[in-house]
Amino acid sequence: MVRKWEELVDDLLEEEPLATIVRYLMRGEFVPSPTESVKPDEKFIGVLTNAEKAIYSARHKFAELANQMARQDTTDGYLLIAYGKMYNALDELLWIAIRNRFLAKRAVKFGLREGYKIVVLSPLDRGESHISNTGLCPIVPDPEESEC
Repeated sequence: MVRKWEELVDDLLEEEPLATIVRYLMRGEFVPSPTESVKPDEKFIGVLTNAEKAIYSARHKFAELANQMARQDTTDGYLLIAYGKMYNALDELLWIAIRNRFLAKRAVKFGLREGYKIVVLSPLDRGESHISNTGLCPIVPDPEESEC
């Protein structure tokens, strides 16, 4: 019996992101932190835990994979969608983990800075659409243009 593409994508979503997080966590090797320094109007509140760094790293990996596929002419649309969904799920998981750890209200906006520092953004900071400012990224961000 031939499996439908949708079922294959669902299987990827169930296993691959978690396996990637575990691999980063076990190795203790993570992607580099954002390069932007903490701004004077931001409040430094902590640093990512190793588990959060693993999620951040897996999230970055799937963004890179999706971007590589998007640049190729022979892109498999289903796999590109799967990588985009994995990225989105990991992005949401990262910010939920941070919010839960700091018992944050919904209105608080976080950002990540150099050295994996977690900051509370100024209420006036609308932020840009990448992780170093607001934790928001496009579905398939360009890793060469942002820290997603």
